[in-house]
Amino acid sequence: MGNPLEEFTQQAVSVFGNSASKDFYSKLNEEGYPSATRCTQCSQISYPPREHCPGCFGGDVEWVRLPECGTLYAFTTNKRGLRFTAPSVIVVVEFEDVGLVIGPVVGDRHSLKIGQ
Repeated sequence: MGNPLEEFTQQAVSVFGNSASKDFYSKLNEEGYPSATRCTQCSQISYPPREHCPGCFGGDVEWVRLPECGTLYAFTTNKRGLRFTAPSVIVVVEFEDVGLVIGPVVGDRHSLKIGQ
């Protein structure tokens, strides 16, 4: 079995195939951290990344790294799954100026607490 991140990247790009999605998964695979786009006109951050700003409809966006710290909003254990390998802990984290982001986390769900 190959690298799960590479396999997930290929699956995601085939489904969400615009250039912002392709760039997002390439950055995630190559750099190891998730990114978002920020409008150069109004500074709105978009996650998932967009090719244009959903706020002012501007077409000039730049890539920014998501913050490393956020607030745990929700979590669950995934026993089966297509998107994430099972079993895994799936979290929803709220990042300031970004909003809610969902993704897998390494660790034991029993050590997690909403709001941390």
